[in-house]
Amino acid sequence: MSIEGHWTVRFASVAGDKVQRESGGVITLRGGQALGGDTWTYYSGTYQLDGSKIELRVNVAVHFTEGGESILGGPLVPYTLVGVAEVASGGRQLHAEVHVEGLEEAKIISILNNVADII
Repeated sequence: MSIEGHWTVRFASVAGDKVQRESGGVITLRGGQALGGDTWTYYSGTYQLDGSKIELRVNVAVHFTEGGESILGGPLVPYTLVGVAEVASGGRQLHAEVHVEGLEEAKIISILNNVADII
């Protein structure tokens, strides 16, 4: 199974079982690399597919601050996300749960939808 492709990402920060903030972006998965972004940040990292699970490590950096606020609340700052995604819907969707490295209570859940395969 290949997960290489372009994906839309809908993500939400959660505290306990309550959604704090929501946002979205895009990401490309190819050859173990993850690259993407949104209005305020860009993402670069790695992934490793193991069966139907994907281990993720993604650095989030800021490229635009005007009018922005972190998905975690507060000012936009760089951070690293680590976690796992599960392949769903025949490989056309991923369900991810990640946390900010060093802040395990800072959790983000995401749904990624494949919008284009990479050949």
